[in-house]
Amino acid sequence: FFVVMLQGKKIIDCTQTIEPSAFSFIGCFPGSPYRTEALFKEQTTMDTRENDETGFRKCIFQLACDVGTHIDAPSHWFKKGRDISELSVEELTAPGVVIDVTEKVQENACYTLTVQDLKDWEAKYGKIPSKSFVCMKTGWSERFHDHKLYMGLDDDNKMHYPGFSEELATYLISECDIVGIGIDTASLDAAESGKPRYPVHNIVLGADKYQIENMVLTGVPESDVTFIS
Repeated sequence: FFVVMLQGKKIIDCTQTIEPSAFSFIGCFPGSPYRTEALFKEQTTMDTRENDETGFRKCIFQLACDVGTHIDAPSHWFKKGRDISELSVEELTAPGVVIDVTEKVQENACYTLTVQDLKDWEAKYGKIPSKSFVCMKTGWSERFHDHKLYMGLDDDNKMHYPGFSEELATYLISECDIVGIGIDTASLDAAESGKPRYPVHNIVLGADKYQIENMVLTGVPESDVTFIS
């Protein structure tokens, strides 16, 4: 199926590389007690390779669940929600909607994607497809390995980064037929979302959809694109 679907198509990797400098929210947010345990670590347990001779290398990897580009399944937020193994291949193969607000984010680090931004996209490309995956492109992925810059930490250790608005999350669930949402920042909720904490997570995961964080959207077209997660 995928071989046929991808024939003649340009393939773009939208993931961050997992390495020691890879970002983890649980390991990097201010005051985290898990800074040491959460970040990616690699330990070589055995290596029989010598010079150019054949052999083998065995390693143990340690990392938190949110290192690098990852999917938030409904169970991330709700005990009775579906976990990642229960998401279908059909859901994870979806027509993409990429809304580029890079310029707006440069003016406001805590910019939140609005319903109007979506309508502006539709005015240009037409109504969003059925079962679509909606992405917010901010350009933030370039900061990924500088954890302080990626979190937008100021001198008071307060975070500043963009995300979806609560208004748009509600609209996407109630008025649109989507499978999930994605972003190239640390969280779908902007750093200044206010109470209740992480409303976008509550709305989207509460509607049994999925989310993807820490994406790389460089070079990804705004429309006529398919995401395979």
